[in-house]
Amino acid sequence: MFYALFSLFIAFTVADRTGPPKARRSAAVCDYYACPLEDEANSPLNGVAIASLSPPEVACSYAGGGAEQCGYNYITGQVFLGQLCLPASCVPQQACTDYECPAIPGYILVSDPEGPNGPDGDDGVSCSYRPTDPTDSDIICLYFTSNGQLLGATGTAALICPARGSCTSAPARRWAYQQSERRTINEEERDSKADEFEDLYQPW
Repeated sequence: MFYALFSLFIAFTVADRTGPPKARRSAAVCDYYACPLEDEANSPLNGVAIASLSPPEVACSYAGGGAEQCGYNYITGQVFLGQLCLPASCVPQQACTDYECPAIPGYILVSDPEGPNGPDGDDGVSCSYRPTDPTDSDIICLYFTSNGQLLGATGTAALICPARGSCTSAPARRWAYQQSERRTINEEERDSKADEFEDLYQPW
C-alpha cells in the first residue's frame, strides 16, 4: 500500500533541488515536521508520502495552480523542493513508544490495522476508515508505529488524516526514583520515632 502511494511522488527523488535549504525553526521541540495543509496559493493538500528515510524527506502535493509539489526534510523542516511552499508544520514531542490508528471525527475504523507497511521494511500501520456520511468517500491513512508519523495519504485523506497516530504505550515511570522517595519517607519516620524514644527514656 505504501509503495502505491510512494509511486505518486517518485519524481521528488530525481527533481532538481532549489539549493541549500535554511532551517525555519529549532527542531528541538518537534518530533518531526508534517506537510502544511495548503501552499502559498491556498491550494489544499492532496498527497503525503515519505519519499526517503535517509535523508529524511516527506513529499507533499497540492491541488491547484500553486506550488503543486513541495519537499521537506521532516526532521529539520527545511524545504528542499518547491518555490511556493509554506513552512512545514511542527509536530510537538510526545512521550510515547508505540502508536496505532487514530480516531477521526466523522469516520469509523473499518479494518484491523495491517503492518508492517513502512518504507524499507520499517514498521508501519495501514488504517482504513468509512465515513458516517454516505456521500463522503472511504480514506486510508498510513502511520509509523514508532513515532506515529503520517507516512502516506492521497486525495481527501491527506487533509483528513491526523499528522500523528494515537499513542498506545507511554514510557514506564522511573521506579528507582519512586523507591528513593519511599526510602526517604521511611527514614524520616524512623528519625521521628528515635526522637520520641530519647524524649521518653534518656535520663538527663
